[in-house]
Amino acid sequence: MLVVLHRAGATDILELAPQTGPGLIAKQDVVLKGNYVRLDSFDSSEPAHDDPLDANEIKAGGGVASFAGNISIGHGAVHGRIFTGTNGTFSLGALGSVGPLDWTGLGLYSPDWQVSNYEFSLVDVTAPFFPASFTPTGSGTNYWVLLNGDYLVNGNVDLNHQVILVAGHARLHITGNFHLRGSSELKILPGAALRLYVGTGTGPESATSFAKISNAGSAASFIIYGLPSNKSIAWDGEGSFSGAIYAPQATMLLGGGGADVRHFIGACVVNEAVLSGRLHFHGDEALMRQ
Repeated sequence: MLVVLHRAGATDILELAPQTGPGLIAKQDVVLKGNYVRLDSFDSSEPAHDDPLDANEIKAGGGVASFAGNISIGHGAVHGRIFTGTNGTFSLGALGSVGPLDWTGLGLYSPDWQVSNYEFSLVDVTAPFFPASFTPTGSGTNYWVLLNGDYLVNGNVDLNHQVILVAGHARLHITGNFHLRGSSELKILPGAALRLYVGTGTGPESATSFAKISNAGSAASFIIYGLPSNKSIAWDGEGSFSGAIYAPQATMLLGGGGADVRHFIGACVVNEAVLSGRLHFHGDEALMRQ
């Protein structure tokens, strides 16, 4: 089974071959930490299954894949298949489970829920070419606005109490670190979309982290592309994160402490992944058809 994930033509999209199932793909290790991590799927284009927060609409397509690393389920629950490469492995903790939604037992539901010949090819993200780029309106203030167009920030962006408002179809390239901390918020309005590029092809390592994400559209409305220098991506915010991540050189950290359940809605392709805390990961099957 071969999966190719790449940028298609002039439009940057995330392509997942339908036979793999949506969800989480890593070149190396995937670690589910704690007793409350759960993976499943939904379909944002199908009315009967378009609400990932409705237990009656979710599906068992939340697959987890690793080409050369170990998938450690720990005590988590995966409602979907496990995909490992010829050099990959997977392990289950005493309370871990892999199988359909109605599987209430522990362990692997049946051998059919593991695929052991998984292969894929990942293409590094290249810096987008913006022949006429702009600095985001409001840069340096508490309120940034991105309209239709291409935006470039050469250097780091570190926001603590600002709002980035996306009101059109925008592409934003940040060549250094990108951090949204504290009460900062990335807000994507209905009908708007953001393609966010972080890092460079070579040079010093960069990092990406998010606090609050408010995406009024589907996960396809917000896609993060990590260039080769982008080595880490983290989200430990409140509520939900709706979007897709394609960062084949990055370690991704999702979740965290606290009593509230966090929801990641979309899909991820990274180098390594660690999911922790009370995190529910909902893979959007519609992303496979972009």
